[in-house]
Amino acid sequence: MTEDILYSLVWEDTHVFKKIPKDGDRNIIIGSAGCSALSSFAYHNINLKIVDINEEQLKLIRLKTIAFKYLNYSDCMFFLGVFAPPNNNNRRLELFNQISDYLPTKDLQYWKNRSTYISSGIIHIGKFEKYLRIFGQYLLPFSVGRKTIKNFLNCNGLIDQKNIYINQIDNWKYRLIFKTFFGKMIMKQKGRHPDLFKYINEKPNEVFYNRSKRAWYELPIDKNYYLRYILQGYFDPSLNLPPWAIKKNYEKIKKRISNIEYHHSNLIDLLKNLESNFDMIYISNIAETMGKEESSLLFDLCAKRLNNSGKLIIWNNMVERKPDDQWQFEESLTNELWEKRLSSFYGFFGVYSLK
Repeated sequence: MTEDILYSLVWEDTHVFKKIPKDGDRNIIIGSAGCSALSSFAYHNINLKIVDINEEQLKLIRLKTIAFKYLNYSDCMFFLGVFAPPNNNNRRLELFNQISDYLPTKDLQYWKNRSTYISSGIIHIGKFEKYLRIFGQYLLPFSVGRKTIKNFLNCNGLIDQKNIYINQIDNWKYRLIFKTFFGKMIMKQKGRHPDLFKYINEKPNEVFYNRSKRAWYELPIDKNYYLRYILQGYFDPSLNLPPWAIKKNYEKIKKRISNIEYHHSNLIDLLKNLESNFDMIYISNIAETMGKEESSLLFDLCAKRLNNSGKLIIWNNMVERKPDDQWQFEESLTNELWEKRLSSFYGFFGVYSLK
């Protein structure tokens, strides 16, 4: 799975990083866009190996961490583009020039060749984020009207959200656009990497349509920064924010950035070559890109590299890939974290320990 930047944000909830690790733990995490890693530093002083098969994702994470380390909170959030929709602003290029000397040479050249990525705010540049922007900023307003979206964003409770969704949003035009845009063909071309579709049997558009109802009217919109980002194109600083974007967490994250070690590799190869064990292995949903035999190998290697009291964390989106009988499913803890989730993309989340 290698190409340009696939994700510039992480669409997985961060509660697990507050609940499970403790200071001094040694953890492995799939890099993606780096939000999970940054959020984990907001909660605990851990040592972190970040692994990703896509080198461009690692370049993105390194730039984010350099911004955290060498800019103040306001400049960092502005540089990343957190509190504004994508817009070309040369001040971001000026901030980049302030911190660019701290980047590896190959990263520096990569970003110099992509100045428009920098100027627009790097949290907006992922393939998936651009895909969602088409839906949230163009197709959704076309189907339901911008006034309806504005009224929804200003709802005072779940009853209001449900009424607006049922009576003003979930019309035939919305359903047609949603199920077309989130169909397998368009999503494969414009939204997500083709490897994530190799083992899918269900229709993604039907699955995501049903899952999206949780976001529309089961979660308070002022708390759900994922849906607000889709609808507005940015994070609202006056409302609930991801842990990495909260001002009171900034200095802790900044101090802990140096605890990161980067690995450009697939996770299976990395685990084969490591000799030390870990307290948490967070594999995101990468097992979905694998057949059952390869995913079983991944889980076996995780078992060999996990401390006795360690935890394996997995997500499944459209393909079921779960560990075998050598693992203990932590049902109570999983349910607690699952019920708190804000993201509505996933169908399964699991915390596992060794038997």
